[in-house]
Amino acid sequence: MKVRYVSILLSLIAVLLVTSCQSNAGSETIQSVWVGGSTGLFAEFEDFGIGNEIYEDEAFPIVVLLHNTGESTIQPHEVQLIIRGISETDFSGVDFEKTNSDKIDKISEFLPDGGYERVNFGDAIYEGLTGTFYDANIYLEYTYPYATYIAVPKVCFKEDLRDERVCDVAGSKTAFASAGPIQIGTVVEKPYGSGKIYLEIPVYNTGKGRSKAYLGDPFSTIYDIVGFQVETEGMTCTSRGDPSVVRMSRTTADDAGSVVSTIVCISDSLEENALYTKQVDITLTYYYQDLASTRVRIKENPDLD
Repeated sequence: MKVRYVSILLSLIAVLLVTSCQSNAGSETIQSVWVGGSTGLFAEFEDFGIGNEIYEDEAFPIVVLLHNTGESTIQPHEVQLIIRGISETDFSGVDFEKTNSDKIDKISEFLPDGGYERVNFGDAIYEGLTGTFYDANIYLEYTYPYATYIAVPKVCFKEDLRDERVCDVAGSKTAFASAGPIQIGTVVEKPYGSGKIYLEIPVYNTGKGRSKAYLGDPFSTIYDIVGFQVETEGMTCTSRGDPSVVRMSRTTADDAGSVVSTIVCISDSLEENALYTKQVDITLTYYYQDLASTRVRIKENPDLD
């Protein structure tokens, strides 16, 4: 009897193990190939002295730290840097326009904090103080090229929609985007008639800056504009009928962020009995412009009286 009970118990354990393995096989975890994040190039003024205060006869350094916190490397001289907020006639010793001198590396497994560069705009001297002090509100306008890489790993390509095996055509899909200020929302797949599939990829601006698709274009006050290119054969992508750019309406001309806009991708007609999953890749390219700011108080020097 004891041998019989042991045999039954072992059989039950084997059944449980097989069931567990089958359950785990259907719940595969998909891992992103990107670090991820919602920032690109970040700039900040370096403070000096005590509270950024100097006397009228003293020069003060204007130094900016550039920090690449996204997943797109920036090459030398690609960042356009312009000092705003103060007049060139009021200050001497300042280079009001500069570019980055070196490559600013992206974040990665081996460089988790990303690359840095310090840019020195010179030692500024304020000309002609009247009164006891003057607050100089200094802004840096910086513009740089960037890219966000989108991967949708398990898109279902199924010619016969009645076939319930392997994958589902209808529903949300796991999708990943590399770190950058332009990001994506929830990706949805749907059937598109007979023998085709359809992807909806929401795109939006997560930052306070603004974007344009091409270098020679002006920045729009009402749209964030981003170029895109599908990297996967057999897919045609458009946004509001445009095959090359997506326009995201800004909530107001001065507000940060933008309204979500959608890239729609439709597959070519699938071959008969097609039944597989495949990754769809899209690259977003754009020029991003943002601002950094600081305040310097220039005080009257009583010893000059």
